[in-house]
Amino acid sequence: VSPNMDRIGVSFSDPLDDYELIHRIGCGTYGDVFKARNIRTSELAAIKIVKLDPGDDITSIQQEITMMKECKQKNIVAFFGSYHRCFEKQIAYVCRETLQVRLLG
Repeated sequence: VSPNMDRIGVSFSDPLDDYELIHRIGCGTYGDVFKARNIRTSELAAIKIVKLDPGDDITSIQQEITMMKECKQKNIVAFFGSYHRCFEKQIAYVCRETLQVRLLG
């Protein structure tokens, strides 16, 4: 992960701890947009989920985040934050469980 992601305020917590996805409302080149609800406040939000593959150039995503954070205009959608979901913990869990089943079986 680029150090710039940390510099622009990308959170590394799980966004599903804060938001419940309701349904997909659109899709585009960089990802899908979902209608979501803030678990704590029940406020509705739109969440864009961008799939990054190893080696992807994330410069355009960083620029979009920076632009959205700086844009404070009543006719533009408000920016609440961005997250980077790291799947290493899930991958490690699946690998461990798979190995245990193989060893015990």
